[in-house]
Amino acid sequence: MDSLRKLQPNLFLIDGGDTGEGSSYLRAWKPLLLWEAMMAMGYDFISLGERDISDTSKVWLTSHSMANTHFLGGNLRLKSTSKPFLPPYAIMKKGDVKIGVVAAMDLRMQSRLPDFSFDPIEQTLNRAQRAFAREKVDFRILIYHGLISDAERLATERTDFDLILLGHNLGRPMQDRTVPGRVPLVGPGDRGRELAWITLKKPFTSEEDKFQCTIIPLGNDVPDSPKAIPYMDKAARVGKQIYQEYRRRRSMPRQ
Repeated sequence: MDSLRKLQPNLFLIDGGDTGEGSSYLRAWKPLLLWEAMMAMGYDFISLGERDISDTSKVWLTSHSMANTHFLGGNLRLKSTSKPFLPPYAIMKKGDVKIGVVAAMDLRMQSRLPDFSFDPIEQTLNRAQRAFAREKVDFRILIYHGLISDAERLATERTDFDLILLGHNLGRPMQDRTVPGRVPLVGPGDRGRELAWITLKKPFTSEEDKFQCTIIPLGNDVPDSPKAIPYMDKAARVGKQIYQEYRRRRSMPRQ
């Protein structure tokens, strides 16, 4: 990321969700540590996936100082209060470019998140678009957490967006799913092995000039950054403690 920022100082760094692996005791600690590392990397927007949310992460997200990172809850509401869990959208400016980003999660994910209710997706998107219009953003981006087929439908129907990022789909590789006549769609990339370098332009003379995307593989040949070592060491320590506690609980006699 340091190298990419040298090429483009006004780069926006976005994550589409499912940083975590689930809400079980053995896994729920992982997104908290990864989010700390991502904030240190300078992520601008982090959208939540259904695998990111547990009791632990709910406490962390509502009590942690987010610095300059916008965590987006999309159309999620806490059932206990009926209030949005996190802001559904955010607006950020770098240099002369202002972007608006809104998140939305497939309503079918509600069965996995019993503590939450879901606003209708169209309602969430329309509210965000009104805010984007008031703030006169240059680019409007939707992070959709759901099926590819639904994201492709939105790419056809919601031409008021400039880009749709897909943030869920069971280990699928990052892909540029651009089709003429619809909003560019990129994702999901939830394997953690690819990075999409996307350029949006206004004004543009052709569709090709408007949107460009390069998929950058992150294989084992990419060396670990020295800046990552503290987080890797912490993950090793915390993981060891969690699994030791888990084995201790499993070995305790039951009454």
